[in-house]
Amino acid sequence: MATKTLGVSMPYPTLAAGTTVELGVSPFLEGEQATLQITFSPDAAGAGVVKVQGSPDGTTWTDTFILTGIAPGTANRVYCSKYMRLGVTTAGSAGTVSAYLVGIT
Repeated sequence: MATKTLGVSMPYPTLAAGTTVELGVSPFLEGEQATLQITFSPDAAGAGVVKVQGSPDGTTWTDTFILTGIAPGTANRVYCSKYMRLGVTTAGSAGTVSAYLVGIT
């Protein structure tokens, strides 16, 4: 099973767009589906908003998945873009958030 990290231990109480991750190897080619897994640290708190965004060029971003509040172990299917990133757009009050893509084979 292939895994791609979109962000690890991003501060949940801080507004930020994470590092851009370039995809391009199967099972993470543009247009392919992958399972998105979002996890929160045990001390995470607050009703922040976490977004996973995709881009064909690394500059124009579209929301692929939006999660409001803490939902440990959240998993959903998303379509891969050439570039993807994790971001916190509304701050929670404590903890961290991480996101991974798991290839569907």
